[in-house]
Amino acid sequence: MNQKKLKEKSYLLTTQKMKLSEIKDKIPIRLYNSLESQGIEELRPSQEKAISKGLLDKKNILVCTPTASGKTLLSMLGAVKTQQETNGKIVYVVPLKALATEKYHEFKQNYSFLKTGISIGDKDSADHYLGEYDLIICTSEKLDSLIRNNASWLNQISVIILDEIHLLNDISRGPTLEVTVTLLRKMLPQIQIIALSATIGNPKDLAEWLNAELVEDDWRPVKLYQGVIWDSKIDFYNQKDSLVIKNKTDDGVINLALDTLEKEKQALIFCKTKREAESLAEKISKETSYELNEKAEEILKVLESPTKQCLRLAKIFKKGIAFHHSGLASKQRFLVENEFKKNNIKIICCTPSLAMGINLPAFRTIIKDLKRYEKSWGLQWIPVLEYQQFSGRAGRPGYGDYGEAIVVSKNEDDKNEIYQRYLLGEVEPIQSKLASEVMLRMHVLSLFSSGVVKTEEELLGFFEQTFLGSQMDDLYHLEMLLDKVIKLLIKFEFVEEFEDNLRVTLLGKRVSQLYLDPLTANHLVQCINNSSSNEITDFGLLQTISNTLEMNLNYNIKNQFEIERKIFNQVFLQNVPSQFEIEYESFLASCQLAMMFEDWIKEKTEDQMMEDYKITPGELNYRLENADWLLYSFHELAKLLECQGLLVPLSKLRFRMKYGVKEELLELLKLSGVGKIRARKMYAQNIKTLKDVKEVKINILGAIIGDKVASNLKEQLGIKVGQQKLTL
Repeated sequence: MNQKKLKEKSYLLTTQKMKLSEIKDKIPIRLYNSLESQGIEELRPSQEKAISKGLLDKKNILVCTPTASGKTLLSMLGAVKTQQETNGKIVYVVPLKALATEKYHEFKQNYSFLKTGISIGDKDSADHYLGEYDLIICTSEKLDSLIRNNASWLNQISVIILDEIHLLNDISRGPTLEVTVTLLRKMLPQIQIIALSATIGNPKDLAEWLNAELVEDDWRPVKLYQGVIWDSKIDFYNQKDSLVIKNKTDDGVINLALDTLEKEKQALIFCKTKREAESLAEKISKETSYELNEKAEEILKVLESPTKQCLRLAKIFKKGIAFHHSGLASKQRFLVENEFKKNNIKIICCTPSLAMGINLPAFRTIIKDLKRYEKSWGLQWIPVLEYQQFSGRAGRPGYGDYGEAIVVSKNEDDKNEIYQRYLLGEVEPIQSKLASEVMLRMHVLSLFSSGVVKTEEELLGFFEQTFLGSQMDDLYHLEMLLDKVIKLLIKFEFVEEFEDNLRVTLLGKRVSQLYLDPLTANHLVQCINNSSSNEITDFGLLQTISNTLEMNLNYNIKNQFEIERKIFNQVFLQNVPSQFEIEYESFLASCQLAMMFEDWIKEKTEDQMMEDYKITPGELNYRLENADWLLYSFHELAKLLECQGLLVPLSKLRFRMKYGVKEELLELLKLSGVGKIRARKMYAQNIKTLKDVKEVKINILGAIIGDKVASNLKEQLGIKVGQQKLTL
């Protein structure tokens, strides 16, 4: 690696800046007035460059500029101009639901003249209502689903904005984004593409694939200093003077956090694991005296029964410290983010997911470790791209004149390695992750289902237009993969040969709409076919959906003897492998997950689930969301295959999983405002049916669940309570 100096970026404002008024006649007047009302008087360098390269003339644009350099505003300048001229729609694509929600609120406020909608939910819906909207915000997976379900308004899209386009490099999200972009370009040849990223190693390659003008710029509104700390000294490598911090504890990361607090600033501390983030946040909180009582109570109210994790977070929340990771309930993550934006929370210890575009301005980012454990490889250095995503969170407009990104090193050699590898390092080139059988199965079926391709030749031609196709010199390997996938889809009877073409079957069409991996769908179909000759039990159904790729099974088997005893006493809808078969471990893992789900519908609390299965509320919610979708898909396939015996058990089980209840509470849960706890309270007082609710005296019901709720339930059942005072 070159022994170059860490180059000084052109952060300072140029002397000649384009005024907003200079483009007044080039953009819609409502857009101009909106920007003016936001206090925008001048354009930033990247915005000016994009305009000079055809942003306002419907040209495709790829923008590679630092965080907070004005990419979102740049994209809206071009998108709104095109949308207004064509009377079409803007689709803004983001990687995460949380980011979609953030952008939705931002655009509703800043561009009130546009009718703005958001679509991040049900994957088995065309969301035809979105035809009324000018601007639609969604994830790439949801956009893919809308295409599969033939949304009626798709041909009205005139602009697509691709935020965080570098996630083409992500093995889980990249392939869907890549196929969706390729498909939209084929369906809508005139569509304008505006792609945004702070970090791309090979921007010219990506620009060429998108047929886009490339806009690159190093300017950022707040200067960012990058440094490495070792033995209490932060070395900024000639960007500015080194900084020595006080050693108040034996832990250098805690000392760095306390130094941030002394400066009355905020910091994000990136940790490898959830456990590490929680432990560090707790240790920092013990060194502070800040008090934030009101919002801490809200943390406890998120779940019906607060867990130990809730109590732990609430306790440190009072000290202005928090942890943030996928194990928290979504409302708790939102509270942490919101209070940080308000400057009430000073330090967040988080996992890498927080670097994925969510706007949390901080003075400092502290990167605790640049290595991550990789299965079969051990600890490995993370990509430079990821380091830059972390460091880019620091130094934001309105939060000081500069920001600091500081990496924690373990010794002098480690410090030098970090400097060479990351502060001087070049971002890795983006590589397509589409060439895997797992990804191709879903997307090949979708392409046949949507009628985009009808033959193997057309399919290969489509993939030649993907980013993968642009990166491959020889398509032989891809052709072999596609041939293998087609044969599998034919074997599953999702695709069939018809004359000289291939066409999707009715079953294959439904599988594509349900957004299932064909391997999972075939597993469900086989279990449906087996159901007529097997007893149907809740556990058998739960194991069926648990033994799927979508569940991301954890193979860390606990108490194998208990699981095998459970297996011995159960009837399954699939063949049970022997201990000597390769599938046995995954089968055990699926049974373990099914046992966890079974405990959930036996009304174990989140805290009990954490104790017994070491699963956090956020992780449990993730599992339950997946289970809900798989149970729905299971039901839909059973309905299509006319397997009536499964429909009622699956419907009941899905409802029970949603609330985490025994079957006896299902009737009470039909009432709006009644959840697990209220239903259980009523049932314990012998109020077990809707008839019981209707007949019980209002004052008795009020004493059990509260007067207001009691009145609401009575009115739902057609009894007018009125304004009478409720007394015992």
